[in-house]
Amino acid sequence: MELRRAMAAVLHRVDAAGAAIEAALVSGDRRIQERLTEAFGELSGDFAEFRLLLEDMSRKVAELVRVRHREEARAQRGSR
Repeated sequence: MELRRAMAAVLHRVDAAGAAIEAALVSGDRRIQERLTEAFGELSGDFAEFRLLLEDMSRKVAELVRVRHREEARAQRGSR
């Protein structure tokens, strides 16, 4: 259990979940995105220590959606 806790802490500290989901979204490959989401969900469901990674991933998705919306709004304003 200590090893899992330490691994989860390191992965959280380096934002591994955020980096992984960002790379998956940038790739545009829906299958990779879905599998990554499933994998983090399973991991956090099986081991409480990894729940923080799922929260990290959710935060990153929300951040990327906000950025995309801002970029789309700028593009629409620029095309007028």
